[in-house]
Amino acid sequence: MINTIKENFNRALYALIFSIITIGTLSFLSFETPYGLFLAGSFGSSMVLLFGYPESPFAQPKNVFFGHLVTSIVGVLILKFLPIDQFLQIAIAVGLGIFVMILLGVTHPPAGGNPIVIILGAVSYDFLLNPIIFGSIIIIVYAIILNRFILKKNYPSSWKSWFKIIVVTIDIFITFFIVFSFIFLLINTNDEYRLFAKRILT
Repeated sequence: MINTIKENFNRALYALIFSIITIGTLSFLSFETPYGLFLAGSFGSSMVLLFGYPESPFAQPKNVFFGHLVTSIVGVLILKFLPIDQFLQIAIAVGLGIFVMILLGVTHPPAGGNPIVIILGAVSYDFLLNPIIFGSIIIIVYAIILNRFILKKNYPSSWKSWFKIIVVTIDIFITFFIVFSFIFLLINTNDEYRLFAKRILT
């Protein structure tokens, strides 16, 4: 009983300290520098897994990065290209985001809420870069520093597997965006969409 309490206290203390440091860094970059927004609401939930339960398969770097990325991409695409009632957009985007995460093997539960924030906030494509990509990278760096180099834990659980997945998944996304942009460049007359597509293709 005493050992369990001690273990939980230590786990909670490390999570407290590094959550403050990580979110503090993202907050500082967001509000005290001209580099844009680095905070997403779902990052707070990510702290629970990364610093409280880093041994979880859902807390691995590939899950954190790609979980946030794929659900955000789904959210933005549904927002921009599925002109239906907002409550339906949210429902479809959340469900589809979860589907894609599980399909790709990059499930990260906190990321399931990203489409809600994206659609309610009517964000632009910039949201994918900042805060999602840059913010996720910063979170992962802190998680590796704490878990691998300070606490000496086996984190990430496998370096080879997630590096391979990163390369393959990046190829998939690049191909997807090129094809997607080319199609919309051909069939869409909206100047905003055409400009976005041209930027990707060039």
